[in-house]
Amino acid sequence: MEKKVREIYKDDFTEYLLCLALDVGEGMLKNGGEVSRVEDTIERICRAYGAVHVEVFTIISMINAAVRMPDGSYSSQLRRVKQTTTNLNTLEKLNALSRRICREVPTLDEFDSMLHELERKQPYPAYVHVLSSAAVALSFCLFFGGGLIDSIIAFVIGVIVSLILNYPSARLNSMAKTVISSFVSATLAGLAYMVLPNINVDSIIIGAIMLLVPGLMFGTSMRDLLLGDLLAGTLKILQTIIQTLMIGFGYMLSYALIGESLIPEVITEADDLFIVQLVASFVSSVTFAIILKTNRRHLLNGGVCGLLTYAAYFGVLTLTSSLFWAAFISSAVAALFSEVNARMAKVPSIILLIAGIIPIVPGGYLYRAVRDIVRGVPSSALSHLGSAGAVALGIAGGAMALTIVYGIVSDYIRKKANKTNKCK
Repeated sequence: MEKKVREIYKDDFTEYLLCLALDVGEGMLKNGGEVSRVEDTIERICRAYGAVHVEVFTIISMINAAVRMPDGSYSSQLRRVKQTTTNLNTLEKLNALSRRICREVPTLDEFDSMLHELERKQPYPAYVHVLSSAAVALSFCLFFGGGLIDSIIAFVIGVIVSLILNYPSARLNSMAKTVISSFVSATLAGLAYMVLPNINVDSIIIGAIMLLVPGLMFGTSMRDLLLGDLLAGTLKILQTIIQTLMIGFGYMLSYALIGESLIPEVITEADDLFIVQLVASFVSSVTFAIILKTNRRHLLNGGVCGLLTYAAYFGVLTLTSSLFWAAFISSAVAALFSEVNARMAKVPSIILLIAGIIPIVPGGYLYRAVRDIVRGVPSSALSHLGSAGAVALGIAGGAMALTIVYGIVSDYIRKKANKTNKCK
């Protein structure tokens, strides 16, 4: 919130406190924080300053909060959040600041200064972000059976898509950029096929479009629904559907321009891709973490988490042939790895979890569903949508189940340790 607006609240402790707490919550929501984390942070900050009653309601575009102090003073404030992004470095800093505020309980003026002196610069230069996006496209192209030439083409297209997505323009919103990026990806892949007819066009397109496909959002929307955040989960699903339609629209424009002969059917993936997919999982998790502006010190752990997650997914899928259980168990592995490392580093677990589950998000199935709808094969499209739903539900269920179990066990150990210390 602007300084001039905050000055209005300085004569009223309750209003000023809630304003600052909402500043922290708004910053978290804008930079990729979960709805539950935003609500919990605002409530914890207010209670640290003595609030006897706190109500917080958050969706992906709004925060509404009210607080009552022991003297009966009351404040209710609303924040409209028009744009959100993912900057896990800023999210981590805001989370650390909220912990410090709750621990030290400084004066509100000190709280204000600490908040607005928080360093929010980008953790990586722009060219690193572009190269990371290209590396994601390359690694996913290899992951889905592409060869060396395919991956080089995907790398180049990934650079172009990254430049489009990060082009600063007030006239181009995220949906328009998605349409343009999808159109450019499919068109360039089709033109490459005109020159090199033996390339795997689908692997190239899917590698580039993994930068656009909202597979991760699909999974987190399922998680929100399972945790009881019905409105936030529903809105995220709606956002996922709209973004998927925009990808389909861009692909359809390219398909109409180039024609079916230049965008051939999928080349069957090889059966011996496991080692390549493990390496691609590590690389894609690290590079996606960079795209999401994760602090450098978490990149290696993010890559290891992605590698372990895909290894678990592949193993369970081989044994059971169930997409749901493969996603469920592998996301539980990712969640366990993230929770343990997050507790050690005192950071939100989502910072590692997002990077860790990237290799298993159902982006491939969503892309293929869109492709088959455009090509007029509804039965195949429905099959791919069903597979995407099974994986998304498995990711959400596995992560949620592990988080709940881990929390219960941690609380038990903490209580037992406290009792032991009292006895001493």
